[in-house]
Amino acid sequence: MNQLRLLVLGALAAFCLLGRPSQAQVVEVARSGDWINYEGRSSQGDRMCGIRSGGISSRSMFIKYFEGNNTFSFQIYNAAWTIPSEVNVRVAVELGSTYRSSDLQAIGHPREDLLPARVEFSVLFEGSGEFWTAFRQASTGRLIFLTGNEGSWRISLAGSNAATSTMSSCIQRLNQGTRPFDAGRVPGAQGSATSTPFDVPAGALKD
Repeated sequence: MNQLRLLVLGALAAFCLLGRPSQAQVVEVARSGDWINYEGRSSQGDRMCGIRSGGISSRSMFIKYFEGNNTFSFQIYNAAWTIPSEVNVRVAVELGSTYRSSDLQAIGHPREDLLPARVEFSVLFEGSGEFWTAFRQASTGRLIFLTGNEGSWRISLAGSNAATSTMSSCIQRLNQGTRPFDAGRVPGAQGSATSTPFDVPAGALKD
């Protein structure tokens, strides 16, 4: 792969992270195997945590949490796609040999400026513990496109346990909110944080 292609694909990955760079403020905070953690604010100003599949590729998966939401947002990008606006897409996710999601309703979006075409769907916090347990434990997975002729993508889950832990810590910080006092000096204040909205299995499963 020549240097120009590396630069172009790297720029696309950054644009997917930021949305509109003039407004969004997102920074990479950790790399774990094939996954990258990032935190900051979306182009709409919402505080967020996220992970994305790493490496230089025209295809990528982002999982995002926006402060105050009750869902995780999944965004799937492919620089080779041409997608009509707001088209319905159905997908499913397999993680290892133990987990397969139900069929998920997604929405397709066309290219926008430098942003590649994408497919988006959401997963509720409630009941997502099984997904996150399998995401941590499995070494590979598949993203299955049930419409069109895309077929399925292999997903490397190397580093997914550490990436999930980092994202969990970020969500905990967001859910603590802000306060005009030193929590260390107030009895009981340290334990007032909202817990993460997905199950975190005890012990190190990978990494």
